[in-house]
Amino acid sequence: MDYAGVYEAEFVLRNVLPETWGDYGDPLVVNGASISANATDAVPLLQTADIELDYTLEPGWYRLYMIARQNGSEKEPIGTFMYRGASITHDYGIHASTAKMESVLKPCDTSVVLGDYAPEGSDGAQQAARLLAQCTPAPISVEGSFKLAHHVVFQPGDSCLKAVWDILDSGGFCIQLDGMGTIHIRPLPDEPDLMLSRDDMDMLMPGVTEDTTEEIPNRYYAVQNGVTAKAENRDGDNRLSYKTRGYWEDVYDTAVVRVNGETLQHYAERKLREASVLDRKVSYKREFAPGVTPFSLVRCSVTEDGLDGDARVISQSFDCSYGIEVSETISFTEVLWNG
Repeated sequence: MDYAGVYEAEFVLRNVLPETWGDYGDPLVVNGASISANATDAVPLLQTADIELDYTLEPGWYRLYMIARQNGSEKEPIGTFMYRGASITHDYGIHASTAKMESVLKPCDTSVVLGDYAPEGSDGAQQAARLLAQCTPAPISVEGSFKLAHHVVFQPGDSCLKAVWDILDSGGFCIQLDGMGTIHIRPLPDEPDLMLSRDDMDMLMPGVTEDTTEEIPNRYYAVQNGVTAKAENRDGDNRLSYKTRGYWEDVYDTAVVRVNGETLQHYAERKLREASVLDRKVSYKREFAPGVTPFSLVRCSVTEDGLDGDARVISQSFDCSYGIEVSETISFTEVLWNG
């Protein structure tokens, strides 16, 4: 299917049986849908959706499909969601409903069990999967592993999902959701899911905007079990150093998660290196492309539009009507200090 070309589309909902995660029942007609996907929240749920209907849904799980027609037809799963309620309009006997749909991660937004922890030496990816599996019926795929360098004790009041993200962030892993609602735990992708080049300009719509921020630390404190480690970008000629700036921009980290045998000092140094990047956000609209989600890598070579190099998807919104129009923001990072 060439989604950059002309195609016709309709959208349908299917009920999802939690025990099997398969579809059941008859297709339900959808008037339209908008989906938001965001990786920048403090505790990302990754997806929410508003679905426009002429009826009211029953509580449960639903899967949204696009049926696209172009020299044949193709059914593409767009997202799997939990129904959370609706906004309903009544107009002279005509009823319109906007169903509020939540991510498959929403059930994990609940408090951790008091005393639960991830033990030192265990596989961080498997520990994250264990926590998620306690909360959500969605299938979980673990692709890769990393070792926790110390016990990670979950704090009272923290959500299960926050604990999962804390573990995964420490190992350079992420969560990606596919259209069937499978939770993929994997390293941050290093191969592109989308190419934007001169040859792909029919994917892009006119108008590209960008924003740059330099709120970047040059000193990092890591505190664990009463011990403090400090990493400083002090004397170098790089643009972030204390010598160049003339002031400190601090981070004070008390939620330390060390990995692969690193010491507390090595942890502080690694976290300062990771934070010492210039973040340039570029936003545009494009045609739909399957499999591109938050954390996907986008390989760009449209220099005149500010799209040059590898960038990571940080947010998306899908407008599902006659087809799918994607509004997307990607982040280009330039390393400014390597320690």
